Amino acid sequence: MQLKKSPQRFLSKSRIIKGLQCPKALYYSVHKPELAEPHSPDTLERFRQGDEVGAAAREHYGKGVLIEAAPYEVEKAVELTQGAIKAGAKRIYEAGFLHNGVQVRVDILERDGKGWHLKEVKSSNKVKDTHIDDLAIQTYVATGAGITLKSTSIVHLNNECKAPDLSNLFEEAPIVDELSALQEELPNTIKSLRAIIAGDAVPKVKIGPHCDAPYECDYKKHCFKAAKFPTEESTVFNLYYFPKKTAWALYEKGVWKPTDPAVSKHKLKLQAERQIKAEKTGTRFVDSKSIQQDLKKWDFPLTVLDFETIGFAIPKFKGMGPNEQAPFQFVTAQVNKRGAISNIVDVLATEPGDPRPQIIDGLLKAIPETGSVAACFAGFERGRLLELAEFSPKHAKKIKQIADRLVDPQELIRDHVYDAAFMGSFSLKYIAPALLGDRFDYDKIAIKNGTDAQMQYLRLCRGEVSGKEREQVIANLKEYCELDVIATAGLVAWLLKQ
Repeated sequence: MQLKKSPQRFLSKSRIIKGLQCPKALYYSVHKPELAEPHSPDTLERFRQGDEVGAAAREHYGKGVLIEAAPYEVEKAVELTQGAIKAGAKRIYEAGFLHNGVQVRVDILERDGKGWHLKEVKSSNKVKDTHIDDLAIQTYVATGAGITLKSTSIVHLNNECKAPDLSNLFEEAPIVDELSALQEELPNTIKSLRAIIAGDAVPKVKIGPHCDAPYECDYKKHCFKAAKFPTEESTVFNLYYFPKKTAWALYEKGVWKPTDPAVSKHKLKLQAERQIKAEKTGTRFVDSKSIQQDLKKWDFPLTVLDFETIGFAIPKFKGMGPNEQAPFQFVTAQVNKRGAISNIVDVLATEPGDPRPQIIDGLLKAIPETGSVAACFAGFERGRLLELAEFSPKHAKKIKQIADRLVDPQELIRDHVYDAAFMGSFSLKYIAPALLGDRFDYDKIAIKNGTDAQMQYLRLCRGEVSGKEREQVIANLKEYCELDVIATAGLVAWLLKQ
């Protein structure tokens, strides 16, 4: 007999985590799933890479019994797992257990004498608090189902691993003491969560910090709209470096505008004080003297540089570690002392394989050996340049010289400029339209941010597009990265005129 899907019959680990974050989100996930925002392409990509990590872990740990049952086939997973245990299996993958109405699937269960070692596999490079919550639920259910656990651990990716040698891809972190308190609370937690699911009324939960922690909620957009949250206006939540906890406390009191006198009673960063003044007066703050003093340290003509990068949980390119970023595109432009912009160069790796050799070759041709190299959020470009230098020793000296010449127009603007249109952010996506005009509105182009660019690059590499569609993806990538560079070059020219 074929088992039917029964999403409401049992609580899962993910639903418990969701309910702990917000009871309303748990209720919606069962009764109003259509209210959730659809998963973004980058979220789906994380799921995909998470599956790859799980498969790699099974290969790493070796021979074992894989419990092949769909997530909704709870009884089947439990039955197959018990069968594997009785048959003397030394290692079980995706073992299914059910206890107190909660079902879990354990990534790895290894026999250890008369007991077992439970391992939860994660695609991050370190243990996070949310991982311990996951492990606590797994442990509670497994032990409740009669499994004697001698040890538990989080298996995460190892920073020391470097492709192509993936023999040390995983690292185990034993977790013991942290689980006790969480497990003691679980019976009451499960009881209350089950009551929420069985209820007829939506739990009364106001929007708050829990909407973003530990994860951004799938129902955030719906709840914020229902609460009439002012998403299109400047609020205490985008006040520069203002603590979110304090912002929510003010919001609860009906204070949401940065210009409210109650806000100024709190300790503020200098930029936040400028933000409040700009929003009150409608005037832009510019410290021209300090700008010109800082610009004297820059060497012109300079080169503007912007990278687009891609990373994989399981490293694919020589010398790279888990989740490290490799540049697959760069754009440069020249800016002279008068602010004139010229000589735009765009190099995009469009074929499968390691993009770094092509990037290094193009980079050394495009960037002169003299003059400053400007990048917004230059620390990111510096990190990638130093990684490229490590990858290619024969080019290391020249690449490091580029890194040594980096300057950051974003820092000058953060320190010496404020416009109300910044909305508390010094991201290029905010400061460029505010200072240079609507031409630099990223909402008007197909690729709107670096994450979008990564997803489109993956489509190229995986051969998911061809013909005119492939040409359009390439054109969109060039348009996006070039806009970043032209915007940065425009900001340099703007600073020179102050």
